[in-house]
Amino acid sequence: MEPIDPKTEFEGGNGALAAGRVEDAVAHYRRALRAAPDVVEIHHNLTAALERLSLLDEAEEVARHGFEPASRFHPLARRLGQSVKPGWGSGQRPLTL
Repeated sequence: MEPIDPKTEFEGGNGALAAGRVEDAVAHYRRALRAAPDVVEIHHNLTAALERLSLLDEAEEVARHGFEPASRFHPLARRLGQSVKPGWGSGQRPLTL
C-alpha cells in the first residue's frame, strides 16, 4: 500500500468541495486526516464539508478533535461556537495549507 500524502488529499478535498462534490471532499479530507491527524486545517475543512451534508453531530466531533491540538485556531473555534446552527459554514471557503 502506498503512503498517503496528506497535502495531496487535502488539496483534492478543496478541489472537490469547490466543484460541489461534497462526498468526494469528505473522502479526501478523511484520508488526509488519517495521515496527518494534528493538522487543524484538515479538521476545519472536513467540518465544513460534513456540515454541507447536514452531518452536524459528526462535524462537531471532528471540530472538537481538531481544536485540541491548537486551541487558538480561530476559524475552528468559531465553528464550535456555532455548531448548533443549521446551515452554518455553508458560505465559508475552505482553508489551504
